[in-house]
Amino acid sequence: MQPDTQKYAEGEPKVIRVQEIPPAEYTAIKKRYKENVQRVEELEEKCRMLEDALKYGEVTTLSRMIMEYQAMSVSYLEHISKEMQIYRYSYEERQQGMEFISYLRNVAFELEGLLWPGGINA
Repeated sequence: MQPDTQKYAEGEPKVIRVQEIPPAEYTAIKKRYKENVQRVEELEEKCRMLEDALKYGEVTTLSRMIMEYQAMSVSYLEHISKEMQIYRYSYEERQQGMEFISYLRNVAFELEGLLWPGGINA
């Protein structure tokens, strides 16, 4: 049997490092905390409304909430779709621009060959 080197590991003092948070970061953390608290309160209210609608059979309230959610989802999807179209359009536009630049380089090469006697195309 080996003797325990640490008889009271739990009771030993621990060193804790304390770092000072910059004021701007501290205010940002407080702001995020307040926003999160507000979101939690809103979600709790919506949950209570949903529970009441299910408990008391308020089908009109439930259907209205579902319709609001659907409308909000559709608007978010439309926004995302527009962003995707903008990205795809800009990508296609860049590709067409690169192809046009390549075409112009070929034309310049051909014209240069015509201008210089004894050139590649002479």
